[in-house]
Amino acid sequence: MASIVAVVGQTGSGKTSLAVDIAKKFNGEIVCADSRTIYKGMDIGTAKPTMLQQQGITHYCLNIINPNQNYSVAQFKKDSLKAIDIIYSKGKVPIIVGGSGLYIDAVLYDYEFDKNDIRTIDRTLDLKKLQKIALKLELKPSEQTMKNKQHLLRFIERDGQPGTKKPTEALILGLKLDKNILDQRINVRVNQMFDNGLVDEAKKLEKKWGRHPPAFQTPGYGPIISYTQGECSIEEAKHKFIQNDKNLAKKQMTWFKRNKDIIWISNILEAEQLINDYLIQ
Repeated sequence: MASIVAVVGQTGSGKTSLAVDIAKKFNGEIVCADSRTIYKGMDIGTAKPTMLQQQGITHYCLNIINPNQNYSVAQFKKDSLKAIDIIYSKGKVPIIVGGSGLYIDAVLYDYEFDKNDIRTIDRTLDLKKLQKIALKLELKPSEQTMKNKQHLLRFIERDGQPGTKKPTEALILGLKLDKNILDQRINVRVNQMFDNGLVDEAKKLEKKWGRHPPAFQTPGYGPIISYTQGECSIEEAKHKFIQNDKNLAKKQMTWFKRNKDIIWISNILEAEQLINDYLIQ
């Protein structure tokens, strides 16, 4: 794989803005590695970068499926590699940015999947059904994985592959914020989403796709649909959304901390120096 830059981090950390700045300075284009922004019509509640925020930088893997469709990590690897080839053909630098660690690792560490069977799993299945799928496919997950729905789901999606290959031509930058600052940013961002029309967006999605499409497994839309159905107050929905995002941020950091290849940074200047040194090697 030729030179590639990855920017990872927690939800609300500002990695999207950082990636755009990097792309502008280093002639890059962006591949979005986010299991939420892949869905069409889910713009406000996923903090999807607007055309204005994209600042003229081409973004790939945004708005690629409908909310009622399932999407696997194997499919993301396939789609992102196509995007990376296109970016290379333009003589530009691919920049993968996102908080979905499994998506990013599948590309950078070359997870292997059955080429004749891109694994797509219904994310609403309960643990028992996922266990039956794993046994049927003879993937042999660990006992611990078999007891954890999310871990088992990811294990099945990557076809049981551990993904241990080290990226030889990738610079992986992690944007890290102080927890108190990140929590504050999440609070502000969720409140802005409500001010920007999140409830109306959720109502439109619910009307078109129903209450339980796979896309509504994301942190924000479940609480909003509960509100539209009269099951909770808007303040309760807002609080739940905020808490869900904070829980997601915690899980993301747990995932990224295990990766010793990530170079942690706190600002654009650090990123620019590292990228400059990396690209001129």
